[in-house]
Amino acid sequence: MPTKSSILSFKFLNKKKKIWLSDFLTEYRRVLQAFVDYFWENYDKIKHYKYADSQHYKDVQKITNTYFMSAMLKDCANQGFGIVNGTWKKYKQREWRYNKEVENGKSVEELEYLHKLLILPTKPIIDENVKANCSNVVQILSETTMSTFDFIISLRGTEKRKKTILPVKATSHLRKLLERGTLNRSAMLSEEDVQVSVSIPPLPNDEDGILGIDIGITNVVTASDGQFYSSDADGNSLAKILKKMSNVKGETKAFQRYSTHRKNIINYCINQLDLDGIREVKLEKIKDMRRYKRVSRFQGRWIYPYILQRLKEKCQLLGIKVKFVRCAYSSQQCSKCDFVDKQNRRESRFCCKSCGYEADADLNAAVNLSKR
Repeated sequence: MPTKSSILSFKFLNKKKKIWLSDFLTEYRRVLQAFVDYFWENYDKIKHYKYADSQHYKDVQKITNTYFMSAMLKDCANQGFGIVNGTWKKYKQREWRYNKEVENGKSVEELEYLHKLLILPTKPIIDENVKANCSNVVQILSETTMSTFDFIISLRGTEKRKKTILPVKATSHLRKLLERGTLNRSAMLSEEDVQVSVSIPPLPNDEDGILGIDIGITNVVTASDGQFYSSDADGNSLAKILKKMSNVKGETKAFQRYSTHRKNIINYCINQLDLDGIREVKLEKIKDMRRYKRVSRFQGRWIYPYILQRLKEKCQLLGIKVKFVRCAYSSQQCSKCDFVDKQNRRESRFCCKSCGYEADADLNAAVNLSKR
């Protein structure tokens, strides 16, 4: 079942609860770092596990001497196991790709970039930005006698037979989600806010329409029925933001601000996409788009996987099937006579050299995708 998340602020907590929350998160991160150290040193023994074992809780509890109970330790262990397992899994994927390309006869120059990625990963460090992933110890109560707050997050497992209550106010975004779904018990806690999730069942879909969607930079999404979206409500285009991001260094405040704006534009464009009457959406099947290629900083700031993920999430909520089709020559093939020629496309315009058909290049590509 699809899930959507929503963030609720802790700014309405009193001083005593804020101090308790800060102390709890400090202890949680200390224990989480202990689990990361433990799993990192014993990864060869536990790499075949799907989840952390109860014996691991006992071993780390002796090391840290924490006051956390078993339920809270389970959350710490699972989060630490996921961090370590994910780090090694990414390295193994790069190693497999490298060995596969060597078998296929790739030269050293072509493998230079991938060879740099084969450096052994270093142990993850838990800092103050890591959120506490609590799934076994949170009870979210929507019914409250307090008129000021809408929800109560009841946190247990920190001390024996003790619960801590954190009241929060619901946002309009969360209320819209709850009209269709149910609130889950898991939560991601930080000093400033809590992230909760809502399970939303997909809508029944009896439609028969098929839509091809082309993803790009100038137009974020272009649909085969003529829809295209490239900017937000204020007229800020994705290409404009990507150009600004290419002129600043990463990890700066300006870069973080543009990064947030980039995602906001993508979300706005996808939210505007009208999928009424659609049963199936066809997207390009693209793999390793930038492998062995040197791209400009402008192109490097384009996040194709994020756009694809948001499209898939929207289709899943609406009960629309997503099908990936081959992308070869979709921008060079005429959608009217199927004539393929590299000269057909000139930047944003498409003009067929055979039948003379003219159209927007992205629209022509989207129509080709819908026919495949």
